[in-house]
Amino acid sequence: MDYYYKQPRYFSKFRCIGGECTESCCDGWTITWTQEELDRLNTIDCPEEFRDLIERSFSKNTKPGSDNYVVNLVNEFYAQNGELVLDERALAEGKCPFHDNETGLCLIQKNYGEKYLGSVCTQYPRRYYNRDQIYIRSCSTSCPAVVDILLKNKDAAEMETVIARDVQKLSGKSTVRDTVEAVEKSPYIKKRLEIIDFYTELFNKFDNIEDSIVLGALAAKKITDTVKTINDADNIPSILNSYKKQFSADSILDSIKGIESNYKLKFLIINNLVYQYFGTRKDYIDISMLHDGEQLIPERYLEGKAKFAKAFEGREYALRNVAINMFLDIFVQLNMTQGSFFETYSVFTAFVAVLQVFACAIGYESDDVEKKFIKITAMLNRGMSHNKERADKVLEKMKELGLTTPAHLALIIK
Repeated sequence: MDYYYKQPRYFSKFRCIGGECTESCCDGWTITWTQEELDRLNTIDCPEEFRDLIERSFSKNTKPGSDNYVVNLVNEFYAQNGELVLDERALAEGKCPFHDNETGLCLIQKNYGEKYLGSVCTQYPRRYYNRDQIYIRSCSTSCPAVVDILLKNKDAAEMETVIARDVQKLSGKSTVRDTVEAVEKSPYIKKRLEIIDFYTELFNKFDNIEDSIVLGALAAKKITDTVKTINDADNIPSILNSYKKQFSADSILDSIKGIESNYKLKFLIINNLVYQYFGTRKDYIDISMLHDGEQLIPERYLEGKAKFAKAFEGREYALRNVAINMFLDIFVQLNMTQGSFFETYSVFTAFVAVLQVFACAIGYESDDVEKKFIKITAMLNRGMSHNKERADKVLEKMKELGLTTPAHLALIIK
């Protein structure tokens, strides 16, 4: 029996950039290890000081239903060249105690080899989802190196299917397999392969990602209105096929393109959503130069938009590629159990709309647009696609604002 990988074209090209990374995944995240992985780490032959570091660096996961361990992020001392030293950044943010401050490398991997790392450390940002004989593979947009690839390669986000020759490596917890309970709660995931095929094709079909997202919202609403049970999910392929035919008609595309942008309204809505993602982390989300209180300064917004476009002249596909990968983050990596399909799609749309506003702010105030955009994109994704609770808060805010139809999504994305 043959198995296949369905993946974005960039997947096979991705490589971790290690110490060169500006937003390390060793910073500020909950990192889990299994009992088996921790037992293996404890077998290494190491100095007494490093043994002591291992013993103090793990705690039993207190999350209900968990049987693993979490890494105790450094909040007093920091590992630097094998020694424990005071570090202000570690005090502020919390870092993995095995992260070397000078080289940016992992002390475990550097001194003892990758085989002693936990699977979370070796796998991130790669994610795997299994459906029958197909393994969907993608990399999270929360990794700056992934964003960099998306910005520099036009076909990076196009999907390809290749034969899988190393399926055994994907066994165990590294691969997401939906439970019966998850499918009963969100029957859309029964046809996740068809949904991903439809939307990635749609998003690659038009140069303007905003038009594609609005068209996709119409299909998402129809799916939600039709699919109430697992059996209803069997109607999804026919729904998608009917919309695919409509999207090929010039009339519907012309009607979408005819929607006029209302930047003041768009900004008012997005400004209400921003803090649902980041709280008060103004070091990552400063968009103050674009507004005066809740009033947008249109000239600055449009100037920033123009400067951002100029920075990516010849690479107009950049935002489209990022948006497609964000879609994969949500619809591959999460189990879609937080709401209806349209609600999940609404969070995705808000996610892209927030990024658009950040792009305008970066264009307005930064000389190094691309570098800043990579950082903001990665941090925005960390705040949402790795955090179901935060995604729920964004959805609650959208409902509070009355953003409950495809027309409303058009208002925030156009």
